[in-house]
Amino acid sequence: MKIQLLLVFCLCLAICLPLAAADPFDQSDVPVEVDTSDPKLAKIILVAGPPSHDAGQHETFADCAVLRNLLLQTPGVFPVIVRDWPKNPAILNHARAIVFLADGVHEAGQYPAERLKQLKAACDAGAGLGAIHYALHHPRAEGEQILPYLGGYYDWDTSAKGHWTADFKPSEHPICRGVQPVQWEDGWHFNIRFVDGLQGVTPLLVSAAPDKLRTTADAKKTLGREEILSWAYEGPNGARAFTFSGMHLHKDWAEANRRRFIVNGILWSAKIEPPTTGAPVELNPDDLQKWLDKKAPPKAKAAAKKTPAVN
Repeated sequence: MKIQLLLVFCLCLAICLPLAAADPFDQSDVPVEVDTSDPKLAKIILVAGPPSHDAGQHETFADCAVLRNLLLQTPGVFPVIVRDWPKNPAILNHARAIVFLADGVHEAGQYPAERLKQLKAACDAGAGLGAIHYALHHPRAEGEQILPYLGGYYDWDTSAKGHWTADFKPSEHPICRGVQPVQWEDGWHFNIRFVDGLQGVTPLLVSAAPDKLRTTADAKKTLGREEILSWAYEGPNGARAFTFSGMHLHKDWAEANRRRFIVNGILWSAKIEPPTTGAPVELNPDDLQKWLDKKAPPKAKAAAKKTPAVN
């Protein structure tokens, strides 16, 4: 009898221990600024910005942790997560791409001059550039310096943003491989300030923005116009860039189409050819409840949205 009770106790303990250890804010198992010395690996820097917005929104560190696991599924890729900006700028050396999932510092101000200098140097050395959601935001003087590398940016004075459902119709571009037609509801950024004549810009996701969201004087001049919400860019020096103006909610990583589109785009920006069927993007659903920042709970409207199943 005592042995049976002991077995029951051990079983209960085994069940309870994992539950007790499941801290959604524990980020200690995510490697930060861990570099590689193997020149054969394609190093992709993922820049996680400081916390902002409510819980579940702009979860930049958790986004980077999820994205790191997705990129690791492509052989030869070595993702490196950094917080805000590398404490050791040498980690940018030989980067194949630098991808920003960040706001906070961009929304409140601008890049420190030294940081912008380091970013431009890395891009001039051959690194592709990626910008997701608020990472597109720049004041005019800074944005004009980013423009030759990114192809376009959200201008604080003229661009606009808002939530609506956009129809995604995949093109023949390699970034769209394995991505099916879909409707994406998200927080989009539009009326982007692009390079002259859209030289080198390939629209990937185009949708008409609701006129009520055209809140700037410049945006109101083009009522009913279809807007470029995501694009690929090839600069005159051969550098590549990929942007996706959505990705407001962390839970949207649950959708395989969205994951594949973003991973394809990052690989392409790093001059890695996406597979004909698209990049592998398997996701453990539990990962969407991990590595979060401690922030205010979501507003009632956001909390009421249905969480999609992982596919």
